[in-house]
Amino acid sequence: MIPALTYEFPVDQLIKAFKLHGRLHVGRLLAELLIDAVNQRQRRFDLLLPMPLHAWKRWRRGFNQAELLAEDLSRAIEIPTSRHVLRQVRQTQAMKSLNASERRAIITDAFITTQSLAGLRIALIDDVVTTMATANEATRIIKAAGAQSVTVLCVARTLGTDQTRSE
Repeated sequence: MIPALTYEFPVDQLIKAFKLHGRLHVGRLLAELLIDAVNQRQRRFDLLLPMPLHAWKRWRRGFNQAELLAEDLSRAIEIPTSRHVLRQVRQTQAMKSLNASERRAIITDAFITTQSLAGLRIALIDDVVTTMATANEATRIIKAAGAQSVTVLCVARTLGTDQTRSE
């Protein structure tokens, strides 16, 4: 996992402004911070995959924040991104009030891949990672499609949570 920042004040407020209030200029700032974190780690990827939103949630919000971050990152590090390879096919309830085991249960089998990822080094892009439940489930599906490796890249990581499975 490569987090750019810790999810605490003022980062939490910036992410909320971007994600919940559509302040896209804040998203560009957050993307720059993610780009810096990725460049410092000098990792190699073949494809960037944004964490998908269910179609209904994406429609209500008007955008997927992970897609916007992935597009900015793609331009900066010259690695292709695809918003259609990983899809969320089952709508889940909001997870912010759920504990880790509830999150794992709710997200199981919510994703599919639409093509083989055989041998590819995948970077999975998200805005915030908390319990790793969503990242781990997406990683499981991506690896089942043949990916060589999956690294989670996020703008912010919460403190005091269990870091498991995904890098």
